[in-house]
Amino acid sequence: MCGIAGYIGRKEMRYEPVLAALRHRGPDGEGMWKADQPDGLKLTLLHTRLKIIDLSEKAAQPMRLDSALRLQSARSTEESRYVGVYNGEIFNFRELREELIGRGHRFEGSGDTEVLLRGFAEWGVQLFPKLDGMFALAIHDVARRCLCLARDHAGIKPLYHARTPDGGICFASETRAILASGLVERSLNPAAILDYLETGSFREPATLYEGIRAFPAGHYAEISIGEGLPVPLCFQRFWSLEEMAGESPGHSAVEWQELHREHLVASIRSQLTSDVPLGVFLSGGIDSTLLLEQAVEAGGADQIRAFTLGGELTERDEIAAARATAARLGVRHDTVSVSESERVSWVRDALDSLDLPSADGINLALVSRAARAQGLAVVLSGTGADELHGDYGHPRRLARLMRLFPKNAFGASLVRGAGAALSKVIRGDGRAVRITSLIDSFESAEELVLEKRRYFASTEILRLFPPARDPMLLERERRLVFNREALLSLGLREQIRVADIAGYLRNTLLRDGDVVTMAHGLEMRVPYLGRRYMECVLCAPEEFTGSGPVPKPRLVELLSPEGRVAAARPKIGFNIDTRRLLTGPMCPLFMGAVETLNGSANFKLDGKALLASMSAGNDQRRARRLWALLSLGVCLARR
Repeated sequence: MCGIAGYIGRKEMRYEPVLAALRHRGPDGEGMWKADQPDGLKLTLLHTRLKIIDLSEKAAQPMRLDSALRLQSARSTEESRYVGVYNGEIFNFRELREELIGRGHRFEGSGDTEVLLRGFAEWGVQLFPKLDGMFALAIHDVARRCLCLARDHAGIKPLYHARTPDGGICFASETRAILASGLVERSLNPAAILDYLETGSFREPATLYEGIRAFPAGHYAEISIGEGLPVPLCFQRFWSLEEMAGESPGHSAVEWQELHREHLVASIRSQLTSDVPLGVFLSGGIDSTLLLEQAVEAGGADQIRAFTLGGELTERDEIAAARATAARLGVRHDTVSVSESERVSWVRDALDSLDLPSADGINLALVSRAARAQGLAVVLSGTGADELHGDYGHPRRLARLMRLFPKNAFGASLVRGAGAALSKVIRGDGRAVRITSLIDSFESAEELVLEKRRYFASTEILRLFPPARDPMLLERERRLVFNREALLSLGLREQIRVADIAGYLRNTLLRDGDVVTMAHGLEMRVPYLGRRYMECVLCAPEEFTGSGPVPKPRLVELLSPEGRVAAARPKIGFNIDTRRLLTGPMCPLFMGAVETLNGSANFKLDGKALLASMSAGNDQRRARRLWALLSLGVCLARR
């Protein structure tokens, strides 16, 4: 797990500030490789290293192979054939290594980076469909004068890119590293801010900054340096979420259940590979309980540790349930307990750790800080299980609504009118707008998912953020980027599930999870998003995955009898009590964020009125919307 950056163009990249911006991602080492190209072009590759597998210098990056495919040292002045930088982990690297050995390759290290570089030398871009892991990489083929960028199938690891004024390309693991290069302007993206107010996040490929975009998941791009400037950038897909969801499983339901078990166990066990201490984020729910049980079975209780967030900072405390699970399995269990004097500084540091603002992520930042302080460098998380299985929240309910009330149907009109009238009486006009917007989106599963996860209602956005009234912004393309034909060929529940994976999971959970764990030099692995396991679940029809009162039945049946108690408990998760913080110690910071938003981004906010808009009760939903404004304001103040 590391940080990467690079640039191809005519200017000089200020590499020291870029390395400084990425150092938290890789505190164990750093490296740079640069070479002048014909026609006055310059190519620079940067890397900061977090040592996880193969702690020796043979795994240092940028990694280089000479013309005989021998590993070159960092001090070597010989011409290279391949040069690469990479962030992430390849969990099937051992089987790829054996295949490459069979093809005549001789390895000098024991890590996965050398497998990637030799694999690219052997197969070129056909390497990427072979990989099961999480990665963002850049590999330069010196002889072909070609730079290849790629990002993993699910978008677990981040990669951003920007066109520079000279027609070049700058890329990095985080947007702040691109900004630190001095090659890209810091112009705000009002359309992305509008997205953020709607969903509490930025929808890829957009970011907070006008010229910086997210590299698409499941894609690669070959940049031909020999074609001059502007450098061409053409994305090629090597894995498709929606097309995979449309595949036939090719097995009976009973056969699929056995394959499902095999793939999940294999994914969890492969992600236990580490040369440094490893733990599990334990919530006491189905996903993390199953992770811990399988990890203990594969690696032994003395090799695994568990962490749980609880105490006064959380809405509801789940420590007791997690503690019981850890004790039953004989695993050391650490809880995150933040004192009154520490909590404000910890949360403030967490806000500052975000590369891009988010309404989420602070909870994970706190537990990550504590886990790293206890000596862990790798953790397993249950992130993605809900969205992949589509059994919590709304996939089934929204699909049922779309079937009952298709857009423009008489029933939908009745529901819209009755719902709006009732919500005006009970919850106010804002609730009415939200219900109407939800019903209006019934025609599209993508739009329906966006509306279901909406933060601020459209009418409130227009009041808070006047630039949103610009017709160009209102008419922007709001839908997610999909292969439309493949998506529409799926059933409604599958469409909703795919939209949730490519939306909330990728844009919020994965993005935030990466940046807040890496802020503390901690690698987070997500076994439920292993490529082979995802393919197994995505292609299964609903009758295979099961349904009923217990969510995710195919996961529940893999739990031990004692672990199945977790399935009967309501889902809690790591949730920070944002209302308590906003109305208490974080109130001055919120007011400062409001001032920044009004002055720097043309908002029109009344901080006192916003805080008063939270009900006297425990209105956490409203508090999270205001927390989104706080996070955005803190980020802009940092600019």
